[in-house]
Amino acid sequence: MPGLALATNVVSGWPKKRIEAALQAIFASSAFDLDETTVYLTGPWRGYLELDPELQVTCARYGIDIKDEAHRFLRADGPASLILCDGLSGWIIASKIAELDGADLILLHLDDHADMMPTLLSKSGASLVDPETSAIFDPANRQDWVRALTRGTVSIGSYLTPLFHWQKMNGHLHIRHLRPTPEPDAILVKIVPVVTSHSILDGAEFASIQFGNSRRGAKGSYKQTSDVKDALADLPDGKMLVHIDLDYFLNDLNGMPDQSPARLSTDEKRAILSRMDQFFDGLKDTAERILHWIIATSPGFCSARHWSWLLDALSTRLSSFMNQPVKVSLG
Repeated sequence: MPGLALATNVVSGWPKKRIEAALQAIFASSAFDLDETTVYLTGPWRGYLELDPELQVTCARYGIDIKDEAHRFLRADGPASLILCDGLSGWIIASKIAELDGADLILLHLDDHADMMPTLLSKSGASLVDPETSAIFDPANRQDWVRALTRGTVSIGSYLTPLFHWQKMNGHLHIRHLRPTPEPDAILVKIVPVVTSHSILDGAEFASIQFGNSRRGAKGSYKQTSDVKDALADLPDGKMLVHIDLDYFLNDLNGMPDQSPARLSTDEKRAILSRMDQFFDGLKDTAERILHWIIATSPGFCSARHWSWLLDALSTRLSSFMNQPVKVSLG
């Protein structure tokens, strides 16, 4: 691999630890190696997959090798798709955008994180490319997503960002982000695709997004709230996808090494299920607009001991909401 060149005029005289810290701020959820002049992508950061002592046992019970399938696993049952790490959501969303023939799409995003960080993809003309291999990244191609997620050019924290750079997205993507504790004073903003550069890297530019109020160059909009009715107020025209990351309901690990899987009391479980009921109740007036549901188990964030009862609860409520049997399960 050719790697990405360091700006030697910038880092000259820096100790290695300082360079590594600066690169870590850029590479975020991606891992890298470093020599005196070059940094090399080595794949996604997988530390969060090592936080949950029950993760491998839980996955093995269903015949899943979490190390191999974290970014590949996909199980679809009619109106709903189940994945592990939610990066592959990007491909599912892109496939639905492709079906809409230029119409706008609304993503109701239930997640404790925005998942709109900068990517490590570069732009070549209108295309997104791997900055080291020059391989084209096509959001409509599932294998391109798997390759990008396993290379680290797209991560679990940035998988929504490439969609705003996709030339085939002729409509707009409007994200309504339901978050348990939203940022104060969150308002509706426009999303503009941009490229970002970093002084420490020589010539590298990465596909990113920018929030603002101007319509110029906007490819969608974003609003963060904890209230489903607020999220659905004054929606633009268009069909809807619902993306549910289990960490929206229970983020007991949060990708942090100092956390342990939660042992919930009956009252704590009841409170989570009540939030789930409130969500479905608030959504009922928009049922006809929903194209598809995406559910991600979120390993390393929502501990594996809770997946079964959360997925069962979602299956029950989805079946009732859609008036048809829906089973969301790893088995």
